[in-house]
Amino acid sequence: MASTSSPTPSQSTHKFTYDVFLSFRGEDIRKTFLDHLNHHLKQKGIHTFKDDEKLKRGECIAPTLLLAIKESRIAIIIFSKNYASSTWCLDEVATIMECKEKFGQVVVPIFYDVEPSHVRNQTRSFAKSFTKHQKFFKDDKGKAKVETWRNALREASKIVGHDLQGDKYNGYELACIRGVINDIFKLLPTQSIQKNLVDLESQLKNISTLMKMSFRDDVKLILGIWGMGGIGKTTLARAVFAQLTERFYYACFLADIRENHSKHGLVALQEKLVSKLWMDSSMRIDDVDQGIQVIKERLAWRKVLIVLDDVDQQEQLDKLVGDGEWLCKGSLVIITIRDKHLFTQFGVAVECYEVKKLDKENALQLFSWHAFKKESPNNGFVDLSTSFVTYAVGLPLALKIWGSFLCGRDNKQWKSTLEMIKTIPDEEVIEKLKISFDGLKDGEKRIFLSIACLFRKKSRDYVEEVLKSCDLHPGIGISVLIERSLVFESNGCMDMHDLIQEMGLRIARENPRRRMIWQLDDLLDDVDHEEMEGVLVTFRDRYSYNENISCLIEALKGMKKLKILIVEGYGNDFYSKTNRSEFEESFGRNIIDNYLPSSLSGFISHIIIYFHYPKALIHQSLLGFIYLIVHSKPAS
Repeated sequence: MASTSSPTPSQSTHKFTYDVFLSFRGEDIRKTFLDHLNHHLKQKGIHTFKDDEKLKRGECIAPTLLLAIKESRIAIIIFSKNYASSTWCLDEVATIMECKEKFGQVVVPIFYDVEPSHVRNQTRSFAKSFTKHQKFFKDDKGKAKVETWRNALREASKIVGHDLQGDKYNGYELACIRGVINDIFKLLPTQSIQKNLVDLESQLKNISTLMKMSFRDDVKLILGIWGMGGIGKTTLARAVFAQLTERFYYACFLADIRENHSKHGLVALQEKLVSKLWMDSSMRIDDVDQGIQVIKERLAWRKVLIVLDDVDQQEQLDKLVGDGEWLCKGSLVIITIRDKHLFTQFGVAVECYEVKKLDKENALQLFSWHAFKKESPNNGFVDLSTSFVTYAVGLPLALKIWGSFLCGRDNKQWKSTLEMIKTIPDEEVIEKLKISFDGLKDGEKRIFLSIACLFRKKSRDYVEEVLKSCDLHPGIGISVLIERSLVFESNGCMDMHDLIQEMGLRIARENPRRRMIWQLDDLLDDVDHEEMEGVLVTFRDRYSYNENISCLIEALKGMKKLKILIVEGYGNDFYSKTNRSEFEESFGRNIIDNYLPSSLSGFISHIIIYFHYPKALIHQSLLGFIYLIVHSKPAS
């Protein structure tokens, strides 16, 4: 295993965008070993950079790759027979070894079909490659470059890594992949889950102590993590998952169950659980009862680690893990929840851990990290900071939002904000959080509401493309929202805390000037649709579509200011090619040509409907742009 030295000062302040950079020779392993390794890393929640996924067509390769290396916490170098034949690969390994020295980057070599000595001494296929390079790089600069490559290979081969053909794996690729993933989990620090986490280590220690008393290989255990919204349940569950996942070959973090149940239904959740746990994206579940049978049969004979995040109904537990008896011995299910009473259904061992509010010392530290970018307040702000901590009553989300909002503001603005907070009752958490929204500029408010109502969990590039067409400035605006802790970027997608989204949805509902709709039921209400600027409509199945399409058409007719229209279709009956074609015709050309106001539809020249990945299609009109995105995919 690669050595795990303590982070150097430069490493602790260095920006990391990716967990792992994958360096490889594509023609040797792209469709085999690399594909499987990358898939398994992603299944475990590890954020990877693999050049054919991340590079955009027409982009200059070298600078993009070199930047990705520098912004990766760990570099996996897969040495294969033709690795050294590529000057790009050699530039990568040279940069990786440079980053190891400068930033403390961790390097994990894999010797796929070569021996470490072949790499170290540049023999066999490596010798042939360097013979060609020496003929091409003849001048002094070229000779120096070749020597840099040679040195990088020597140093990389000295690191203890994973030898596929060695005694440990004996050529078995799956065993090697498991070994690499276990290695990566040990190398990734817990703090990489989220920056500036306060009191995380002590909470992890408490949970570890709790589990030692109950969790054994002959026991099925339910671990409940419960507490109020915004207290940090999901963050803690992710940290526990990261610590334990290496012990389980079958592991799944099922996020945002409350939201996904409401939006897509239980069948979609069942399919996602099956897909993530057993990497079976081909599984199609027709109804909830079939889903129960499939999950029950598979859980019975496999030791699994499952996290069910943000559960709010008994039905969700019943249909996903039953009463716990479905589980194989040695399995662990972690559930984040606000209502502790829901744990009473289980017939197996249950341990509950309450996530409590931060004490004043830790609360002040968290607030300071976001307000001053350090552990303690600046001189002249100690008393004010203490007052904000008092009114936050130990709620991490409020401390984070307020600290980010106040960062860089003067003493007078701090006092004014504090006076506003004092007037809001303690139980009105969302109203307290709304102060950060009120401090935004108008364009920033529109961007925030668009993300909250329409674009949560959509890729940042996609969101920016759409919002640019609405005469906004998302590049700057999104950066401001991130600085204010109102949104964050996760694996390239825009996201936010549930309470922050709830705040945005409430603002959009109550303010007719910022009217956006995100649920079909809201759209079908008897309200004035004329001010609508954005609409997100989700059909769970063909029945829902057939039942509501006529009402939707009537609503669209009155939307004189519509700029963004997103239609999502989920479920198996939207997925076949025949149904997709039918849906494209009935919703796409039919509605655009016949039912949208002429001011919107008259300038639309063509329609493309995307079914697998949401992409934007720009339709220029007198009022700006319309985006029609029909997103139909398997529920997994």
